Amino acid sequence: MRTLVFVISFWVANLSAQVLIPIDEEVLKSVQDIFIDDYENIYLYQNNDFSFTKYNTQGQKQGRMMMVFPFKVQSVQNPLNIVLFSENQQEIKMLDQNLNEIQSLKPSQSASYISHLYMENLQLMWLLNPMSKTLLQYHFRENRLLNSFVLDIDFNDIKDFIVDNGFLYYLQNDYLIKISLISKKVQKMEVSFARKLRREGNSIFVITNTSVIEFQEDKLKTVFSEPKAQIVEKNNNGYLALIGDKLYLYELF
Repeated sequence: MRTLVFVISFWVANLSAQVLIPIDEEVLKSVQDIFIDDYENIYLYQNNDFSFTKYNTQGQKQGRMMMVFPFKVQSVQNPLNIVLFSENQQEIKMLDQNLNEIQSLKPSQSASYISHLYMENLQLMWLLNPMSKTLLQYHFRENRLLNSFVLDIDFNDIKDFIVDNGFLYYLQNDYLIKISLISKKVQKMEVSFARKLRREGNSIFVITNTSVIEFQEDKLKTVFSEPKAQIVEKNNNGYLALIGDKLYLYELF
């Protein structure tokens, strides 16, 4: 109990009050995912019409992109180079700060079928190929494969993955799984309702429906929680939470 009280006190002491983002409640009702970059631009993905819309913290629309097929937003950490991936179309799109398309890639031409990708930086991506059960390092600027790692894992139901310092981290069936690409040593930790992974510096975060959990030194620590939320998200400066039909920003002091 003392640990629980300490953790809750830590959140309260280090977060400012809720700030309501005035976005139309009808829009928020159909949101499948939310994102926030480090300039506090907010992005909404709506699966009913495959739209991706950018807002500022005053709720004003800054840009919008409409797609004709479903896609997954990989990252908005760099708002000048936002990455989208469509498994159905086997296509990667890159958008600028106004959500205009600046580049389109077809990595399957080099890597067969791709189910998931992780963008490491402005040159390198990691790709999961479930057909060959491989993890591929792809230099997308030069359109060539650099490395390939055979994985003895179940590729079904993988939600998200990242690669960092020779380790593969992925979410599957409410577990965070860490695998060394060299020794193949496996570490498995239960994380209920995990949705996606995020890397910031030397830290890796698991984002669930209601919380943000930091994985550091092989331990999990909850750094933000909002039990009433349907979706939460983070950037370097704070957290977002969709609660009912309202979107709130919590900034770090």
